[in-house]
Amino acid sequence: MQGKILKILGQTTTVGDGGYTEVAQTMQIQILDGNDRGKIITITQQNDARISKVASFSQGQTVVIDKAVGNGNSQYTINDTDRIPSLILLALIFFAFTMLIAGKKGIGAIFGLCISLAIIIGYILPQMLYNQADPLTVSVIGSFLILFITTFVAHGFSKQTAIAVASTFLALLATYFFAVLSVDFAHLIGLGTEDSYLLELAPGQAINPQGLLLGGIIIGTLGALNDVTTTQVSAVFAVFRANPTQTFWHLIQHGITIGREHIVSLVNTLVLAYAGTSLPIFIFILVNPQHLPLWVMINNQQISEEIVRTVAGSMGLMLAVPIATLLASYLAPYFAKNGKEDAHATLHVH
Repeated sequence: MQGKILKILGQTTTVGDGGYTEVAQTMQIQILDGNDRGKIITITQQNDARISKVASFSQGQTVVIDKAVGNGNSQYTINDTDRIPSLILLALIFFAFTMLIAGKKGIGAIFGLCISLAIIIGYILPQMLYNQADPLTVSVIGSFLILFITTFVAHGFSKQTAIAVASTFLALLATYFFAVLSVDFAHLIGLGTEDSYLLELAPGQAINPQGLLLGGIIIGTLGALNDVTTTQVSAVFAVFRANPTQTFWHLIQHGITIGREHIVSLVNTLVLAYAGTSLPIFIFILVNPQHLPLWVMINNQQISEEIVRTVAGSMGLMLAVPIATLLASYLAPYFAKNGKEDAHATLHVH
């Protein structure tokens, strides 16, 4: 249930074991929902010594409250801060920002984002949870659905968009094989995180953790793949329109030159994205409290999984450049010769 802190009645600070500062707060809180709505209670909450500055509460703050009933008495504790209003506001700001920067294209981007989430929540997850479907197979099918639907929604229907979709489809298949081979080669079983381990131990669940790992690689790489292919196709068509006399090989040469620059930044972006979510792992390696050899820590399932994610995803991204370049270089002159090239292409460089 939710509660609002009406008043901080008192706060004491003590030094606990190890020299850490502990903060205990006594608060007057009004229940906002449930059977106890409107009830005013008093809670004394002691914050974790190591995160006291973060976990301290303030007057007017909305919190999540747990209620335990035993021997006819009710005991209330603060579970967490209520972040839902903040998250909704941030989402609205994001949508407004997208519309402001992307204009009408922002509508397609937001709609495509909603479709992607709907496919993940409405198809991929239920198939894994309730139908015990293989996570890898479901993730691949779901990724293809996201690719075909959202790309046309976001970029519009055009020959360039169709080529980009076909290129992403082929690159995603390549990423699938790279991921499967890499995970098997590294002997990963998908239990590198605490969440996947607890999910495996949960009663009534029969989700293949290795398939879940592979599915995560596929879905996580899809967005970057789509970015590579749409940019490559658009670049090749732009080069051809600038000089329609260029041959197939000239277009490939120019396209690969552009694609190499894009790949350098995207691979770096992919590595940084994985590294950003794994900063605690890097800190643990540097601190090394157990004084383990470096190779032992890198051999750990969690670290090995991040390495495999980066390697498999990056290989798929790199292969997407020649795939998109070849298709666009071949079809751009063909469309122009047969009068099929879009007069106003709706696909834009990101």
